[in-house]
Amino acid sequence: SLPEAVTDGLTMVVIAGGVFFLLRRLFYTRVRAISTLYDYIVLLIATAPFITGFMAYHHLGDYDTVILLHILAGEIMLMAVPFTKLVHMPYFFINRFVLVHENTLGAGGSRTWR
Repeated sequence: SLPEAVTDGLTMVVIAGGVFFLLRRLFYTRVRAISTLYDYIVLLIATAPFITGFMAYHHLGDYDTVILLHILAGEIMLMAVPFTKLVHMPYFFINRFVLVHENTLGAGGSRTWR
């Protein structure tokens, strides 16, 4: 297991990243123009397990309610992965070894332009 300070730090990095992407969607005109409700929901789904997990570990709010929200957020994220843009996380690594193109790390990738 990792030390508490490390896990807290990594959790705060994820939460800060979520806040950054939310603010980017809200205040950057080009991104706001193409953002839909779907994009905000996916961002919430991706960050909610980290926010509620941090709150539960540090006993912020009613523990039973927060831990229930944490479990639900995690389950929703796992269910949403194949149907949302979140699928790009695991498929990124699969693509790098399976598909043959210039950025392939497995067999067949020449990394040269033709």
